[in-house]
This record gives sequence, C-alpha cells and structure tokens, in this order.
Amino acid sequence: MALSVHKSCGRPSIEGTEELDRAVLDIATQAFLADGYAATAVERIARMVGCSKATIYRRYSSKEELFKAVVRERCQHLVDAMHEASLSPSDPVLALRQLVWRFLEFSLIPETVETYRVLIADGQRIPALLDSLGDEIGRTFYEHIISLLGKALGRGDKPEEAAWLDHLAHGLTGMIAGWPFRVALVGRCAFATEADKERFFDTCWSVFETVIQTHQQDRGARRSGQQDNIVPGL
Repeated sequence: MALSVHKSCGRPSIEGTEELDRAVLDIATQAFLADGYAATAVERIARMVGCSKATIYRRYSSKEELFKAVVRERCQHLVDAMHEASLSPSDPVLALRQLVWRFLEFSLIPETVETYRVLIADGQRIPALLDSLGDEIGRTFYEHIISLLGKALGRGDKPEEAAWLDHLAHGLTGMIAGWPFRVALVGRCAFATEADKERFFDTCWSVFETVIQTHQQDRGARRSGQQDNIVPGL
C-alpha cells in the first residue's frame, strides 16, 4: 500500500517530510535487498512509496546515491562502533578489541549479509558502484583500525610501516570475521550459541594479542640495546 505523508494542500509538514524521507529509505532498502541493484528501478520505488520519481531525485541525485544511502544506513552499527572506540579508555589495544568485536557482530547481522549479496551479484556488472562504496565506507573503517594499531605498536610514521599496518589491519579483521561471514553468505550459521561466538573471538584475539606483545617486547629490547650502546659524554 502506498504511503501518504503530504497535507491536502500547501507544502508538506516537517513531520511529513521526515516520514517521507524514512519511507523512501526503508522501501528502497527492501527493494534493493529483495531484487538486487540492477533489477530495482527508481520508478518502482516511487510507486511503492506513493510519490513521484522527482521526489526521490530531489533527495538522491541518482539510483547509485540512493543505494549508497541504503548501505550507509546498514553500516550505522559499524559507524557507532568506530565512534565508541574513539571514546574508549586511552589503551588502544582495548579500544581495538572492542572495535573488532563489533565488526564481527556487524558482519553477521542479516541486513549486512543481504547487502553484501547484492554487491557480489551486481558489483561485477557495475564496478563503479562497488569501488565508490569501498572507498567511502571501507577506507574509513580501516583507517580507524590502522590508527589504533599504530598507537598500540608505536609504528606508522614511515611509509613501509604504514603499508605493514594496512596488511595487519586486513589480516586481523579477516582472521576474526572472514570465516563466519563466508558461512553466513551461504545461508548457514557459524555459531550455535552466543557463547560459541565469544569463544571463537577470544581464541582469535589471543593469537593477535601474542603478536602485539611480542612486537612490544622486541621494540623494548631494541631500545634498551640502543641505550646500552650510548657512550656517556658523547
């Protein structure tokens, strides 16, 4: 049934405008996730909402921009996690642990899985869409991970260190979320219970934490060795 949010005359009310904004995004989300990006027409979304195409195009300049808004909405859980990590205690390792845990949770949300199925199905035919979303969302997330890793490890100032941290960030998220997400993509559940998910995460994190501790010990030993080689008075 089409939604009607306008007054009988004059401009729409503020409440009506907000309701229309919400309706456009909600119905676009349903349509994209049900039929994919390529098979979903803005005209069909407009009919489902009960408005004109022009009404939608006043809010989103193209179907691609509308889809990107849908993805941003789906990624709000991850955006909130990045914000919380920024407000975490000064310990970057703790902040990183919290953020990566939220990333695992985000990866297993049904709406996240459905969104990625759309990207997989249509990304090859519409590479610009996949590239733009990767640049807009993925870069921000991994820059946040890399920043926390740099603080935890005391590295990142040199170009070769920045590249190493980038690889480490992708390795960390892949180790923790890669397998469960692949299982979810094919319609299965990686964990029978919440406790199973927590044990899996703790196991993966303990491996990564060993890497951090080893690096910090090696770095401390190198600093100590450099200080021992300093000749007093020179």
